[in-house]
Amino acid sequence: MRAWMLSLLVLSFFSGCLPASLNDGQPDAAVVYAAGHARPAGAADALDQTLRSSDLDFDFVRSQTLRFLEVRRGSRASLWAQSAASVGRAASADVVIVIRPVVLERTPRDRRQPPTSYWVELQLEVAVVDAEAGQVRSSVLGPHLTGVLYVDDPAAGLPDVRDDAVVAELAERSIDALAPYVIEDLKAWRRW
Repeated sequence: MRAWMLSLLVLSFFSGCLPASLNDGQPDAAVVYAAGHARPAGAADALDQTLRSSDLDFDFVRSQTLRFLEVRRGSRASLWAQSAASVGRAASADVVIVIRPVVLERTPRDRRQPPTSYWVELQLEVAVVDAEAGQVRSSVLGPHLTGVLYVDDPAAGLPDVRDDAVVAELAERSIDALAPYVIEDLKAWRRW
């Protein structure tokens, strides 16, 4: 009797450690950056928040967990879909939404040396990847956006892409344009 009670107690303790995906029957989704590509500040978090607030039957993996796994499971840019699937599986996700910049360029606007302003170009792609198969099921290409970055101290050079306010603003606009298409793809996901 005591052994049975002890095993029941241990089982109930460890059941609290199981991922939520084992408990609720809903598929889990993860929003990640593509491995080996630049990471426009806030793009993944903005898309994650938009998808969470929409009417989707998915549980979304916490973004802090995903950023940690992206760093720990670093991979090559040429295998971005497989890398994203690996991160998704590690987080118990069934589907992975991958953000990658197809175009991210910052080129000088003027001939001064060093330049004081730059053209910033950004075009994002969002792909829906099956975490188990590691295959891209759909992808959407966002608008090609441009902006201007003014540099206060030209000698200091360009800020890192993650700290570039113009890149962040363009990424936010791109996510706003892409989100409705990603939502439709996720609604169709169960039929794949």
